[in-house]
Amino acid sequence: MFARIALSTIAGIGAFVAAAEGDSASCVGEASSLLQATPIANPEAAKRAMTGSRRMKTVQRRIVESNAVDLPMTFVGTAAPFENHPNYTNPHYVFGEVWVSALDGISHSSRSQQLTWKLVDVDPLCAKGRGTSENSCGIRLTEGNPCRGGNDAKSLYDQSARLFDPWRRVSYTSDLVDIEAELVATGGSTEEKAQTVLITSVETGLTAAQVKGGSIVVHDYSGKIMACGSLKSAFDVQEAPTLLQQRAGPLTALQAIHFKRIPGPSNLTDVFGQVLAYEIMGDDTPLLGHYLLWDFEDVDVRCAKGPISPGSKSCGIQITSSTSCKTLSEEPFYNPDAVESDPWEGIGYTSAKGSDVVVARNVGISVLTGHDSPDIIDHTVIVHDFDGVPAACASFKIK
Repeated sequence: MFARIALSTIAGIGAFVAAAEGDSASCVGEASSLLQATPIANPEAAKRAMTGSRRMKTVQRRIVESNAVDLPMTFVGTAAPFENHPNYTNPHYVFGEVWVSALDGISHSSRSQQLTWKLVDVDPLCAKGRGTSENSCGIRLTEGNPCRGGNDAKSLYDQSARLFDPWRRVSYTSDLVDIEAELVATGGSTEEKAQTVLITSVETGLTAAQVKGGSIVVHDYSGKIMACGSLKSAFDVQEAPTLLQQRAGPLTALQAIHFKRIPGPSNLTDVFGQVLAYEIMGDDTPLLGHYLLWDFEDVDVRCAKGPISPGSKSCGIQITSSTSCKTLSEEPFYNPDAVESDPWEGIGYTSAKGSDVVVARNVGISVLTGHDSPDIIDHTVIVHDFDGVPAACASFKIK
């Protein structure tokens, strides 16, 4: 089945709405069939099947609600224009815009910022994404503006709610494009470097009010600060969806459900939920990768502050090279010819205690792997516990 990502205006910024054909609760049919085939003499099996059906309906409802047009998203501002850092001597003059919105959840685990950007004349060395240096090809939201003589380039996030800087995984990928439309303003060449990402969320633990007044900082491949742009709320918010609509296109919807426990030392025995993957496409050159949403129950309560470090698999979620949970490999699945470093580093869930279960939800994160949807069909997605031990596994299928 195929789906189309639509971008809808929410407080002046686009948010994804996944519209899929057919019954969104189709997976419940399997549980219903199991119930019909279950002898009355085995009430425990029938109870488990019914419980599974109810849990999946609840998870699917939360996925839909998290992407509905009434999502409580707050437009924070736009960073533009950009100014080069005074100590940056390479011949690049970043210009463009970065839009920032916020999802102000009740708990720290559900407070995040969502970024969309279009930047021109970024570092051409970032054609395969970030390197191994800290902040390589990075885009960060900082407390101050280090390009205006300030020394405050500290990332904006709640350090009491996160174990490591969540901005360390946010980076751009550069492409050669024709920017003739911008020549009037810049007088530059038609072969500049530019990059656009659909949208990605960063779980900072902060609200919209707490990030206002910050700045967007753009780094080069080596991790040096190239340019900065202060967030301004005075912005014609109607321009953002117009730009974002150009990025919408036919995307293959993949789904990983029916998670199975991975034998081993992990204490997580009943991870339940689903991961949805929507293929990301650019308008000039495909930004090969996927926009992921997930909703889980019975994950690790110790992941309340997220992964322990970006280089570990703590609280991790990753697609692997395996196509079966029976012959599982933990090798992360990405195309090294298209992506320089492991894009799954730092990708993980943040848990929260519900009324009677530990849950983890994500409203959307972009992972550029160099693979499209046909490449990842049947590949496994693994959920890890806080210690980085693989706990549960499921395979991607067409939704």
